[in-house]
Amino acid sequence: MISVLLVDDNRRRTEKFNARILKNNESLFIDLKICHTADKARELCKVKRFDILILDVLLPKKLDMKANKEVGINLLNDLNRRNKFNLPNKIIGITANINDIGEFRESFLEHAVTVLEAPINNVAWIESIQKIILNTIDAYLSEEEEKDKVVISLHGIRTLAPWQNIFSEYIQEKT
Repeated sequence: MISVLLVDDNRRRTEKFNARILKNNESLFIDLKICHTADKARELCKVKRFDILILDVLLPKKLDMKANKEVGINLLNDLNRRNKFNLPNKIIGITANINDIGEFRESFLEHAVTVLEAPINNVAWIESIQKIILNTIDAYLSEEEEKDKVVISLHGIRTLAPWQNIFSEYIQEKT
């Protein structure tokens, strides 16, 4: 199972994302957490390492505060520089208007895989993130598949053939 944290103060956008992600079969492989402030994201990243962090560029620090560009950058800096946080494997920035990121674009992209424009009336950004999630699930399943392989060879012949030595060496290499 992969873990995804969506940090966005726009509840309509988070509901749309949640509904779209959970309606697909791959939702069985996703542990999705949603929060609406930078402080809550910090709290969650202290106790868990997320495979993917989806982070709104404009965020409030706390619930009763106004969204601000610097809050998202500060969160990214904290995650990257402080040992008390578990740095997510992938970070994706989202914003309702790509112009909102302005002078923080370079700083944001230092830590994020990409920054996507995520307007409420469009789902293209969700589809882009779904592809990243699917690739992460595929990688996860491949790793799990490799861990679960067991080979048992049984036969009743008491002679030794050359293939048995090759097979034995191969098994010793892999274990």
